[in-house]
Amino acid sequence: MVRGLDTLRIWWLVALAGLLGGGLAGCQKAAAPSSAATPPAAEATAVTPDWWDSPAEAHWEPPTVAARVTLEGPQDPRAWRDWLGAAHGPYAGRGVYWVRDAPRLDALPWPEQAEVIGAYQRQFDPSIRETAIYLRLPDDAARRAWQVQLDAAGWRVNRTATWTPPGGFLGAWGGPPGLTATLCHPQHPDTRLDVTFMRLKGQEGLWLQILYSRLQEGKGPAPGCEILSGTPPAPFGPLPDPFRDVPRLRPPAGVTLRFEGGGSAIAAGTNSFAIQEVVLNLGKTSTTLGDLFATFARQLEEGGWERAAAATHEHSAWGRWEKPAADMPYLTLILLREPDAPRVHAILIRTQAPLAEMQAQEPWPPHEKVEVTFRGAADEVPALRRLAWAQSLFREPQPVRIWVGQARERWQGWEADGVRVVGSRVASAGQRPPYATLYWASRLDAAGLQKRLDTVARAHGWEPQSDAVMSAVGPPTLWDIEARAANRSRLYCPKQGRGSIWATLWPAQGRFWAMLEYNPDPDLCQIHAGTAPPWPEFALLQKARLKLPLPGGDDTRFVMWQFVSGDPTRRLASWFVVRTSPSTWDPWWKAVRQSLDAAGWEVQTATRGADEALLVARREIEGRTYEVQIHAAALWDSLWFVHARFAPAAAAGP
Repeated sequence: MVRGLDTLRIWWLVALAGLLGGGLAGCQKAAAPSSAATPPAAEATAVTPDWWDSPAEAHWEPPTVAARVTLEGPQDPRAWRDWLGAAHGPYAGRGVYWVRDAPRLDALPWPEQAEVIGAYQRQFDPSIRETAIYLRLPDDAARRAWQVQLDAAGWRVNRTATWTPPGGFLGAWGGPPGLTATLCHPQHPDTRLDVTFMRLKGQEGLWLQILYSRLQEGKGPAPGCEILSGTPPAPFGPLPDPFRDVPRLRPPAGVTLRFEGGGSAIAAGTNSFAIQEVVLNLGKTSTTLGDLFATFARQLEEGGWERAAAATHEHSAWGRWEKPAADMPYLTLILLREPDAPRVHAILIRTQAPLAEMQAQEPWPPHEKVEVTFRGAADEVPALRRLAWAQSLFREPQPVRIWVGQARERWQGWEADGVRVVGSRVASAGQRPPYATLYWASRLDAAGLQKRLDTVARAHGWEPQSDAVMSAVGPPTLWDIEARAANRSRLYCPKQGRGSIWATLWPAQGRFWAMLEYNPDPDLCQIHAGTAPPWPEFALLQKARLKLPLPGGDDTRFVMWQFVSGDPTRRLASWFVVRTSPSTWDPWWKAVRQSLDAAGWEVQTATRGADEALLVARREIEGRTYEVQIHAAALWDSLWFVHARFAPAAAAGP
């Protein structure tokens, strides 16, 4: 599942790291980390170790940062273990921490002279397990020596790093290239390494994070290791762009483009895919939907993509292309034109298998009960503190302060009878007010802990929104989906001022835990007249009574979905691809219309043809008119693409 760049735990790029968790099942060894691993014999190859130190490496330098993570806490190992367990996360499943120790992993040579800080293992996805190892190397010579070891052991950067502009829609990816190396092994196709170095101001040596990910089902390839380029390993540099071999798609003159959302999620084997979403503003040009599609189609075909099929209708156009030599050889472009505005929503989808053969994952799958165990120097506070510091250093792009066993700054006074404060943290300290998190643990049951939480929140001027209690992970969506995660959540809104607090409760180690997340901006709780503060639509969905039914029936199969996408400062969008028969499709479309009528939405436009369908409805909420557009386009092989958009009726264009 993909929820957008800012919300999903998805990782095709470094900034999206999350869902890929990697495994140790069957690959863990008992040897101490100080002993040398015996790598497999190197394959005959033209790659020489000195390639790692070629002049091209001038492009790479470990980022130099200040040690902006500060920690305070008591000399109590239990308090530090609880902090690491709580920060492990309520949705991470079972986990293991090694303190001043780390597991040995298949085919992974240990860096000589490495100082071991620790490691942890978690599993967001049942099919993939992730082990993160934190080390410190004394100097660049030790780093280069380790790169030679990796080369001799058969590890290869999976594709030659590129500094060229990304492919696909022009301007769709605006971030700088990453500086983490992704390595794959021809003899271990189910395994992937992501290696990150960091140099700290005022300190000697390099800090190193090794993210080792292994499939738990099947033999691979691991996500991101679908192919090896056959070229010598490149120096540590940008991760490959999933649209790197797609031409730059430029709209016609006068048509502007704005990045809308998307990202990519790479599942095991043939379920790999990548997505870009943009909104095109035709403005006052004479460009038609057909003109736009023809422009993009020509650019794709000039770039070596062969058209397999295409169709253009009044409000939609789609085409599919193939490039057999590509690692993701199937490409689909879908254009949706708004009926009353010069805007076109464009979605570009790359897949490893034909789109009709994809299989959508559950939007929010269930997780095992969270249990965290510790190994190694788990009773040494300095070692625990250092592991917590290193983990935060690689995770946080901004300054962060952590207080273990204390409720500090915004959380001052947030204590309660029968509840132990696990700790608090503040991020983005340069901003006022900053983001802040508080962790609790208690022997009370979920209802008892929730009651204590409501009481303390009210005492500090925060009112619980009982109608926002949800059992799902993530924000509400436009669709009436079944929640499958057991963790409880509640939104708290201020009696005065702005901001919000989102609380999540989960069971672990015979206790209930609570995580409170304060968010100053975006504001989930208030809508200010004449403005569109970030994420307002999430708070409105309950009042909008907008829960659209999904297609059902035994012959219905969801192929792909993105339940949260779009620029939330202006709109909230969701889409999915489904295979279903006309006998299921027609009753479902009627049910969508009936659900809008029942919720008080006034339908403005309703069209239904053999190849596309469109509903536009409006409703006034808190003195402001909102609009929902539901657009369905028939594709091939009984596939339908369904897109829903919720936004203020007078939303500005791109």
